[in-house]
Amino acid sequence: MMRFRNTVILVALCGALAAFAYFTEMRGRTDVSAFEESTPTPLWEIQAAEIVRLDVSGPEGSAHLSRGAGAPWQLVDPITQAQQPADDARVTRVIGYLAQLRPTRTLTETGALVEYGLETPAWQATLGLQNGEERTIRWGDQTPSGTAYYVIQRKEGPVHLIASFTIEELQRLVREPAYPPTPTPPAATSATIVAPTPSVAGESASPPMPTPAGASASATPAATATSTP
Repeated sequence: MMRFRNTVILVALCGALAAFAYFTEMRGRTDVSAFEESTPTPLWEIQAAEIVRLDVSGPEGSAHLSRGAGAPWQLVDPITQAQQPADDARVTRVIGYLAQLRPTRTLTETGALVEYGLETPAWQATLGLQNGEERTIRWGDQTPSGTAYYVIQRKEGPVHLIASFTIEELQRLVREPAYPPTPTPPAATSATIVAPTPSVAGESASPPMPTPAGASASATPAATATSTP
């Protein structure tokens, strides 16, 4: 009986925590109709290959990237328009997130945008497409749970919750520009040094003289002992 009561208490506590997190993200709103749907549709549906430009700006600076059709991504200087290679794999990964940007939730009945840091959004990202069209998002505060940011496309539109890892990858392009990774130098090849074999005391270090062709070892005259008279 005691185990059953403890189980009931634990279930009740878990339910209370889940409800707290749910309504905290709503900023204390009690109108659950503020959520449009449990699985919102993407903000747009475009192919990653259609995106040829990405501009991100915020209070810490800006990042500008572009590419030709099928070409690697380039970092662009906003003043001179000079280009240099970017970390193509990193930028391509971010573009993949943005191609079909899906919110975790969409709020249809919100209060003043200032409650979400969206009255004057601090950050903005714009995608440029091959056909000349653009797609823009602006984001403000992070949700109290830290799992998403409040995002809008237009001031008159709904407020979307976009996963934190996507937004933070965009901010990282400004904080840590997408320079190409430094190539790792090849490992140095060590040469094997063979030490000379030391000679035994009393032996000549010079190699033995070769025996002439046709001569046998017995042809060498033996030493003659000299007797003392």
